Amino acid sequence: MVRMQILVDPKHKKLAEKLARQTDTSSSEIFRRALEAYDPDKEAEYQELDVLIKALGEANKRARRALEEAEAEVERTLAYYRGDKQDDRIRATG
Repeated sequence: MVRMQILVDPKHKKLAEKLARQTDTSSSEIFRRALEAYDPDKEAEYQELDVLIKALGEANKRARRALEEAEAEVERTLAYYRGDKQDDRIRATG
């Protein structure tokens, strides 16, 4: 092995020390493992996944709104067939 000095943020130093304690190894080993695990080709995949996750979140919000509107319409329809006078007022204004 070759000695190498690198500069890291204090938060990364603390994180490396914490991970080293948890895995009963050295901070140097934590950095070596991180370097071995790093794959620049995966960065594009991670960015694509982030875009997909955001799109899925937006689609989920739209689906939830549509479902809530459909449930409200079902309730209004059921109330109509029950003859619920209170819902007659809601239907007349809505």
